[in-house]
Amino acid sequence: MHEYEFRTLGDQESRTLFARHGNHENQVIVPGDVIRLVERGKALNNAGLTIAKSVSSPLLRCVRSNCLILEGARQNPLLRVDARLGDLSVEPVIDLAELRRTAESMGVTPDFLLLSSPSYSEQMNQRGQEGCSTLNELHWENRRRTILITSHGGARMEVTLLALINQNNDEQRRAVAQGVHPGIRMIECCEIIETIMDFRRPPKIRYLTDEDLGIAQEVGS
Repeated sequence: MHEYEFRTLGDQESRTLFARHGNHENQVIVPGDVIRLVERGKALNNAGLTIAKSVSSPLLRCVRSNCLILEGARQNPLLRVDARLGDLSVEPVIDLAELRRTAESMGVTPDFLLLSSPSYSEQMNQRGQEGCSTLNELHWENRRRTILITSHGGARMEVTLLALINQNNDEQRRAVAQGVHPGIRMIECCEIIETIMDFRRPPKIRYLTDEDLGIAQEVGS
């Protein structure tokens, strides 16, 4: 079975495991995704990875997802919550009901609309910059260490990665507001993105698949 090899970090690097929460019903993770999240933690442990810090959105589905990954990894770093990694409901600057109606009328998902529609782009750009600032702070505090973060898909993670990639490029930064970048796609529930940061060069972003982690495809199905 294939096992992803996490390379040794350089002196100025940090590794963030940016994970989207599991599917949920009223903030309770559904049973299949409880299994999927624990299996991901086991895979991280099998790869010999030590998680030095754990950070989550304040919403229960993210906190619970974080704990399930750590349970599988058999690790217990101090977990803290940070509203800058939260969902839209943490700071309700967008009318979610209107967003869903608009997305349905266009035949697209709400996440897609958030990333691509100019009418929402400025607010999402602000969220991306907020998330990027949080990742930068964590990087400075945790060089040569691995951080686990659980957050939200279109409401936070995609735009944060866009901002992180483009933070030092004015022309590309304008593209962030439009939700456009060929290297970023929609993030599925339970998915983990490995991001290696070093302020001397662009971040290295890898979407970890079940195959990478050595997880059987039927797990959680």
